[in-house]
Amino acid sequence: MKRKTKDKLATATDAILEILATSSLLTLAAFLAQGRNADKIFKKLGLYSIWRIKKSLREMRINGFIEYCPEDEHSPIYITKKGFFRYTKAKLKKIKGNKWDHFWRLIMFDISERSNMRRKFQHTLKSIGCYKIQKSVYAYPFDCKDDIKLLASNFKISSRVEILTIPNLGSHERLARRFYFERQKS
Repeated sequence: MKRKTKDKLATATDAILEILATSSLLTLAAFLAQGRNADKIFKKLGLYSIWRIKKSLREMRINGFIEYCPEDEHSPIYITKKGFFRYTKAKLKKIKGNKWDHFWRLIMFDISERSNMRRKFQHTLKSIGCYKIQKSVYAYPFDCKDDIKLLASNFKISSRVEILTIPNLGSHERLARRFYFERQKS
């Protein structure tokens, strides 16, 4: 598959996951339950072609982001836990576009070293671009409190995660600035 097509499918996937996760618009299941009328609704929204939406749905079902019965066009579509994590990570990656307010968000957590959940949570923090200060302390330059709390609640560790807003990182300030701002210019 060409890179341009993959990128368009990824944006369609993110849009569908956002609709399912937030339910801010009518649910996608309601669109699809209308059969041919769904084509008209999506064209009126002007987001993506029907082919791209159906291909994205198929890919998401194969990857385990959503569940539905492909034989029954009236079956509801459910977002899975894996799909909700993908949506949350995509949402957190979009935060980087904000202008820095010169405050750091310090993300601290207390999870057992032996816990598999700790490794998953650390991996997720690294994948969204958090800077590791210590084993269970990460820094992020943009406002992410609500999103990290949502992520922690998905991992069922929200009582073990704290987020502080601080003006500087002390001895880690220079390295963290280089990690976020100088490295990303190139």
